[in-house]
Amino acid sequence: MTIGPGGGTTGTDSNAVHVNEAGEIAGVAIKNTPIAADYILIEDSEDSNNKKSVLVGSISHAGFIDGEVDVYANLPAAADHSGEFWLVTTASGVWLITRKPAGLYYSDGASWEAAPDIVPFFSDANFEIYDDADDTKKINFDASQITTGNARTYTAPDIDGIIQLEWSETNTYYVGKHGNDSDDGLSIAKAKLTFGDAISTASAGDLIICLDAGTYTENLTGASNIIHAPNATIAGVHTLIDGDDWKFATATIAAGVIGFSINVASAECHLEIKSVEISGNGIGFVNLQGKMFCHLQHIEMGAGFAVGSTTADELYIDFEEIKITGAGTAFACTASGDINAIGQCVEDDGSGTLFFAANVACNMAATISKVDIEVLSNIGAAASAFLNVARLTGTNTESGASSVQIGGSTKIAITGTSSLDNQVTINESGADVDFRVEGVGQANALFVQGSDGFVGIGITPTQKLQVAGNIMLPANSALYLDTTTNYGLTSDGSVINFRAGGATRVTLVGATANFKLAGTAVRGTTEGTNHLDIFNGTAPAGTLANGISLYSTAGELRVMDAAGNATLLSPHDKRTNEWVYDSVDIKGKRLRIDIEKMLRFLNDKFGTDFVKEFQEAA
Repeated sequence: MTIGPGGGTTGTDSNAVHVNEAGEIAGVAIKNTPIAADYILIEDSEDSNNKKSVLVGSISHAGFIDGEVDVYANLPAAADHSGEFWLVTTASGVWLITRKPAGLYYSDGASWEAAPDIVPFFSDANFEIYDDADDTKKINFDASQITTGNARTYTAPDIDGIIQLEWSETNTYYVGKHGNDSDDGLSIAKAKLTFGDAISTASAGDLIICLDAGTYTENLTGASNIIHAPNATIAGVHTLIDGDDWKFATATIAAGVIGFSINVASAECHLEIKSVEISGNGIGFVNLQGKMFCHLQHIEMGAGFAVGSTTADELYIDFEEIKITGAGTAFACTASGDINAIGQCVEDDGSGTLFFAANVACNMAATISKVDIEVLSNIGAAASAFLNVARLTGTNTESGASSVQIGGSTKIAITGTSSLDNQVTINESGADVDFRVEGVGQANALFVQGSDGFVGIGITPTQKLQVAGNIMLPANSALYLDTTTNYGLTSDGSVINFRAGGATRVTLVGATANFKLAGTAVRGTTEGTNHLDIFNGTAPAGTLANGISLYSTAGELRVMDAAGNATLLSPHDKRTNEWVYDSVDIKGKRLRIDIEKMLRFLNDKFGTDFVKEFQEAA
């Protein structure tokens, strides 16, 4: 009998399944993976056990299991449901740790166990991990990249916390003085003898490790490799390519060669070397094309270049010290490339150069804590060099058509004559920091004290301006003691004028040592030397405690005592030029005595010879 889709009878068949025949179903072909569209045969207990067909996809679990929960944690106590099958509809827990999949679970009276007929294998399309809190966060697995016939195993380490899955498609090759290039280099015991053989054996991205010390003299180039040789010295000429990342303890570079270079457009390589020794006119590091990143500690060089750039690409270098022992150059550009440097110290023995560039459109920029150099730059007009430096010492000459800008183009510029050419602001924030300029044997040749703004020349100041030593002002200079020109000292190189109230009050004539008070006129015949000239002014009046006043009226010298009595000290009548005595007391009483007339009278009256008159010889 054949059963159709509707469950009805369509005819007779001698091969039909019989109720009383054994082994008939076992002889039917097996389908290992039923799908929802497949049919199975049942007897419907609700319809007098008439036979009917059922789609596999429509089969309910009702009647086949004893209960259902959403996740494993919600299963009832196993002891209360011994021998029962329960369905868990949703998987839960962490994979490889507490994962409980969905499916049938059986109680043995002590615990719930997954039903033994659940297949423990999944295709990668059906294997999915999702987040308990947000099932839109998922991880899918793809095994399509594994070669046919192979199974890959992940072994979890015995550690607490998060386990991060990592894998690598690279190999590790070993190099050492104990090695042999005929070995595979895949272990320390089977190390290669040379880096060159390891590079030729390795593929791009493979790691090459050398833990042995010693010098390896060979020219390295080839596939992109990571070289880790923290104890080794490398000698030779080396060409890097994109992705190279090399680390050595020491590099020695011979005269007349370039030690390390890259010549691949848009490529990028990295070098880390503790000590670099460049002999003669050798060149350390050059990017012919591409970008080179150099992490160096100490460079010692002679007459060559430490680093150079010859294309439009860039070379980056950070270092601790560059020591120039000959006429060498730290940074050099011979074409339109860029050099960017950060370091602690560049110093020479008296003949080194910091920047060199041909007349090309290149840029060199360096930030260095200390520079002590003979030649700051020798760069062409089209080149640019920028320097940020905390301490700049040495001769610092500049012989090229262009010059180095220090601290930025708007702050300080050093021209070819080493003069400051733009605005300079020091300590713009007003911090309590000192500014000091040293000279030979002078720690404080110029000292500006940050705490109070005091200025010292040759001394730490305790006043607003303090000078240790002589002060020299050139001719036609002035020293004013106020904010105008009213008070101070002026000089034209022959006299010193003391100004007060906007006018010259005292003049000291240098050639004669004469003091002139309130005037500058000289004697008509002979000026003379070492005298005081007092010119007419306003006569004083009143008392003067413990003092006298000398002054001139009508060209005559008078003295006024402390009480205010004035007496003529140049006793000549201004009409007759005869000797007189003239004095005025404080009450205005004036006493005038014609002394010359009186003495002549007495001389004539008594016939004495006390009065003599004669003309002094010229």
